[in-house]
Amino acid sequence: MISENNVKCFLDLSRTLSFTATAENLFMTQQAVSKRIDGLEKTMGLKLFDRSYHEVALTKDGLAFAELFERFKQEYEETISQRLKARGLKGSIMTVGYQTWSQYGDAPFSAHMGMKELFPGFELQGRMHEPDELMNLLGAGAVDIVILSERLAGPLAGYRTLVLKEIDIVLLVPKAQAGPSRDAKPETYAAEPFLIDANELANLRENFSLSGLREFGISPTVLLIRPNRDSVYLSVELGQGIALGSSISQTEHLSITKLPTGKKDNLICAWRENSKDPRAIAYANLLCGYFKQAISSNQ
Repeated sequence: MISENNVKCFLDLSRTLSFTATAENLFMTQQAVSKRIDGLEKTMGLKLFDRSYHEVALTKDGLAFAELFERFKQEYEETISQRLKARGLKGSIMTVGYQTWSQYGDAPFSAHMGMKELFPGFELQGRMHEPDELMNLLGAGAVDIVILSERLAGPLAGYRTLVLKEIDIVLLVPKAQAGPSRDAKPETYAAEPFLIDANELANLRENFSLSGLREFGISPTVLLIRPNRDSVYLSVELGQGIALGSSISQTEHLSITKLPTGKKDNLICAWRENSKDPRAIAYANLLCGYFKQAISSNQ
């Protein structure tokens, strides 16, 4: 049986012809996108894409099915819209905010599919921002729910939250300095300048101090503030200092190594406490379930 999740992934890839772009669009890893495309090709017994190191292209079969699935998608959405309108109902669009530079695996995508079953006509819009901007948007009602690090979320009074999974706090260091050794430890970089973006520093407020970094095995004497997380990652790559990240920090295509600190954080979702929208708690519970499922399958 053909999976709707795999078809959605296929349609996006047929438009972008980029595993990287599709992974970003669907908030998945590139490996997860590849797995879904492989699964669809095996189910259908057809090769849908020609893939090389530099290029992705639709095969003739892929082009034919891209047109077929796109037609079906449009007809399905039009039919749903017509039936909801006939019943005096409207479609259900929810906006979800995701923390930048993070990878979430299949859980958000699977939760989206689950929401479509619970709420006919449901559609999800995703936005990626830094943690402080996510919380500002949530407070202003510009997004319905956000997914981010609990450590970076700031004060959570007035919000309901749900822990999705435990994540490791890691030290981000330049690969050139870490070398091939698996024995590298945070203590090796204890005195390196510490990089932090201005938004993260503002979110941590009085909870941040250089001396407080000793719990992570480092004791820098120099603090380098960058305007955003992009600048922090670039500065780490250039060997200008070290930074804190997490086990879900998206660094696979960067010259950055993650070193475990032994400390933990939580990936959470948050929504407004006074929200009467049942979709937020439904989406949060689905997310939590799919994250637990992913953890169980990896053990």
